[in-house]
Amino acid sequence: MKKSRDQRDAKMCDNSKKEEKMRCERHLAKNQKQATSLARAKPSPTPVAVTPKKKAKGKANKKAANKPKKAEEQTAEESLEAQTQRPQSCNETQGVDDAAFLEDAIKLAAAEKQQLDAAAAAAAAADRERCDHGCEATLPVKELNYCLEYMKTFFSEYKIGLEDRRDNPVQATATACKAAHNKYLKVWDDPDKVRWVVSNFLAKGTRHIVDGDDNNCARHCAAISNFFEQALAKQLLQTSAVNCAKLVETFRCDEHTLVSFFRKRIPCKCLDKKYKEVKSITKMGVCGNPECTLPGGKVERKGMLQCIRCREAYYCSRKCQEASWSSTHKQCCDLRVDLQAKFEAAEKATLEICDKLVVDLQLLSQLS
Repeated sequence: MKKSRDQRDAKMCDNSKKEEKMRCERHLAKNQKQATSLARAKPSPTPVAVTPKKKAKGKANKKAANKPKKAEEQTAEESLEAQTQRPQSCNETQGVDDAAFLEDAIKLAAAEKQQLDAAAAAAAAADRERCDHGCEATLPVKELNYCLEYMKTFFSEYKIGLEDRRDNPVQATATACKAAHNKYLKVWDDPDKVRWVVSNFLAKGTRHIVDGDDNNCARHCAAISNFFEQALAKQLLQTSAVNCAKLVETFRCDEHTLVSFFRKRIPCKCLDKKYKEVKSITKMGVCGNPECTLPGGKVERKGMLQCIRCREAYYCSRKCQEASWSSTHKQCCDLRVDLQAKFEAAEKATLEICDKLVVDLQLLSQLS
C-alpha cells in the first residue's frame, strides 16, 4: 500500500515537471516571436567598430572595462537616431529636386510652344504671300497689262468720285466704269478679261481681310466685284439690269456678310479661320428708305420686307416701304419692271427661234 502510494506521488511529480517544462517552452517561444517582430519593425543599428582592449584587473580595471560598454551603447543609439532621421532628409532633398525638375520642364514646354507658334505664324504668312486667292495669270502678258491699266483707271476714278465729289458707291461705280470703258473698250467686250478683273478685285479684298487691314477697303473691293459680276451677267450673258440695292448693301454690309461674300467666291481656304470668328455676328441688311430712322438704316436681314414687284428693294418696316414708294422707289421700280419685261420678251423670242430651228432641222433630217 505504501509502495503504490509512492509510485503515484512520483508519477504526479513527473507530470508536474513536464507541464512546467512545456509552459516554459511556450513562454520562450512567445518572447522570441515578439523579439523577431520588433526587429523587423525597427531598423537594425549599424555595427560600430570597437578596438579590443586588454582585460581589466581588479576593481579599477572593472570600472574602466564598463566604460567602453556605455560608450558603445551611446554610439549605437546615436546611429539608430541618425538612421531614423536620414529618410526624412532624403525625402526633403528629393522633393526639392522634383520641384526644380518640374519648373524646368514647364519652362522648356513654354519655350517649345513659343517656337511652334512662331513657326506656325511664319508658315501662315508664307502661305498668304504665296496664295493668289484665285487670281491666276490665265491671260497673255500683254492682255494682263492691258487689264491692269483698266483697273488702275477704274479705281482712280472711283476714288475721286467718293472722296472729291462725295458720290455714293453706285454713282462712283457708274462714273468710274464709264471712264474706264471709254479708254479700254477691249476689256469690257471680252468675257475672259472681265472675269479676270473680277478675280483680281476679289483677291485684293481677301488680302485686306487676311492681313487685318481696314475693312472699308475690302468693302470697296466687294462692291466693285459685285458690280462687275452683275455687269458681266447683263451685257455678256444677256441677263437683266444691275441691282443697285445689292451694291449699296455690299458696301455697307457687316463683317459676317463681308467675309462670307469673299469666301464663297475664292477657291482657296484662306478665309475659313476668319469666317469661324465672325459667323456668330448677326447678318444685317440696309433699309431701302434713304430717310430710315434706324442707325445706318441697318436691320436684321431675316426680318426685312421685300418689294414683291421688282424684288430688289428691301425695307425694315411697312412704314419705310410706303415712304420710299412715294418719294423715290416708284420710278426705279417701274424702270426695273420694264427692263425685266423686255428681257423676258427677248428671252422668249430667242427660245421661239431656237424651237423653230429645231423643228426645221428635224424636217430636214426626215427628208434626207
